[in-house]
Amino acid sequence: MKTIEKRMEKMEKTIRLYRILFMLMGGGFVIYFFSFGRYPQPDIVTAKAFHLINNSGQVIAKLGEKNGAGNLQLMDQNGNILINMLKSDGGTGAIAAFDSKGNYTWRVSYTTGGGGYMGLYNNVGNEVFATGCSTANTGYLLVNKASGGNMFRVTYTEGTNGSGWIGLYNEDGKTAARINVDSYKNGSLELFGAQENTLISMGASTSDHSVINMYSKNNTRILAIGGTTTGDGVVNTWNNYGTKTANLPQ
Repeated sequence: MKTIEKRMEKMEKTIRLYRILFMLMGGGFVIYFFSFGRYPQPDIVTAKAFHLINNSGQVIAKLGEKNGAGNLQLMDQNGNILINMLKSDGGTGAIAAFDSKGNYTWRVSYTTGGGGYMGLYNNVGNEVFATGCSTANTGYLLVNKASGGNMFRVTYTEGTNGSGWIGLYNEDGKTAARINVDSYKNGSLELFGAQENTLISMGASTSDHSVINMYSKNNTRILAIGGTTTGDGVVNTWNNYGTKTANLPQ
């Protein structure tokens, strides 16, 4: 009899436990229904700023306002900004990427005359590559040395309707070579000394014959090879003071 009584007592305890569990589950359902189930979730959430934090409580993303426009920042675990999307000073969209020291690594914005711009930077924050829209609405491209000075540049020839221009630069930033188009739409090549003094120029004469000019280091022309108006070859030489010394044919 005692064994039966003990079993009955255990069964009653088990039944009471199940009753408590069912009551808790039912109460949770009622709370959920009246708190969430009866009301639709909002399609738009309005706020002045949002901050996203990681498991350590560090802010790793911010969405807010700057200069009257939206501003999105993504940070690393130490709070350093890695990506920034914002309105530029010219009122256009801009995106910038940074390293952990705050130096630019990549940037997209606008050019002074309007149009797009993109720049790449080295590990000390100097721009080493840039491309975008020129003031004449043509494309341009820059390749720079580590300190930021020009090494190579492609753009348009001023005074033309979009003809090309290419320049090479020495380590001092001086022009070493230049290829462009003259006002008659002919190609032109110039080579320069260390101080940008002209050494050799190649192009076309007004009669569309080729012309090669050579210069001394003080920019005095000392040799000219080209063609006459009748298409014959001609060679002229000068001394360092600009005095003609020879003319072929005589």
